[in-house]
Amino acid sequence: MEPIKPLFYRCVSYLWIPVLAVLLVPTKALAQANDSCGCNAALVQGVYSYRAERGDTSATSQVERFLAQTSWDELQRQMAAGGGIMINGFGLNANTSRAQYEAHRATLQKKYSDYMRRTDSRELLERYGDQHVLQAWKTCKSTCNTSGVLTWVEVHDDRNLVLVIQWTPPQGSTTNPSLSRDSSITGARVDSVAPGKLTTTDKPLPVGQTRFRLLREDVEQPILIHIRVPGMDRSEYVPRAIPVLPLAVHAGPPQPPAAAQALVVERLRITTLTGSGKKAATDAKVFLLLAGSEVELSHPGNDRQRNQTDVYVVKPTSQTLLSDLQRHPIVLRHDGTDRKKKNTTPDWECASLEIEYFLAGDSRAHPYARFERISLPNRAHSTKLQ
Repeated sequence: MEPIKPLFYRCVSYLWIPVLAVLLVPTKALAQANDSCGCNAALVQGVYSYRAERGDTSATSQVERFLAQTSWDELQRQMAAGGGIMINGFGLNANTSRAQYEAHRATLQKKYSDYMRRTDSRELLERYGDQHVLQAWKTCKSTCNTSGVLTWVEVHDDRNLVLVIQWTPPQGSTTNPSLSRDSSITGARVDSVAPGKLTTTDKPLPVGQTRFRLLREDVEQPILIHIRVPGMDRSEYVPRAIPVLPLAVHAGPPQPPAAAQALVVERLRITTLTGSGKKAATDAKVFLLLAGSEVELSHPGNDRQRNQTDVYVVKPTSQTLLSDLQRHPIVLRHDGTDRKKKNTTPDWECASLEIEYFLAGDSRAHPYARFERISLPNRAHSTKLQ
């Protein structure tokens, strides 16, 4: 359960080397037919955060090439659409003028003579798509608020995955589409379905999510899924299992610089994934201790069920500084009861828990820590994560 260092601290600690901190992606550079949610930009941000910042120099070069390709007008469109863009480096900031930006861009164009070579999302995934990068892309897709067919893949581990197809009817629509029997999959198989098939018959898509549990056959081979829905075909690509790069520093979280101590954390987003075991789910109350204060992880509905992803947004009860998160331990616990099963087995198997923070006046989510394979058995109601 190795925590991920906060992005802010990593940027500050690396100021002595020429690290690029401009995260953007020109729309034309990623070959995906419909990216209304800006998720290709989220993919590039994942490549930067989890590959470039961890010492993968080729990933740094790739992001720099994206910047060299992107005109000032493209930059403004990307910033207006959101899409995970962050500018912090090379003397660039939100007040950078067109002339200043184009000067920086010209410098990078001279550095990379091949900067005009286009790279699509599949190539990025093939080279850099470890579990953290895939999670960044999936999180954007799964939280996108748009109508039509959306698809994404949840990676639980190298062999166990879930394909999600989400249908949201456009305004005025009265019919639901169907998933065609011609849909196909290679590199993995669907539970109880013939190899190579997603479904053996045309399958009507209900409003909401349809989930397919996938078992990867060979971790050294990619997974390619063709999702056939009349007029709304989609494809999903999962690369071979790419090892996660370790953090550059393993001796514990760094002490925040003085400049960080005044930054106020406005809210936190905690994303949990419950395991796939038969007894992985829990109906116990679950609490997370952060920055010296404990919050309950709860939202309307039946949360923390098998293979289920839950997102909790919480606001600190008192003023919390970024430095406070570093100084205090992180503890996860449940109350030892199972409200719906009358105090039988409140065990919880948490496959992953990710913490992100939002600073006051900043709408961007910043990665803080990620933990995997957490077990809260009945006999041990709490565990210290950091």
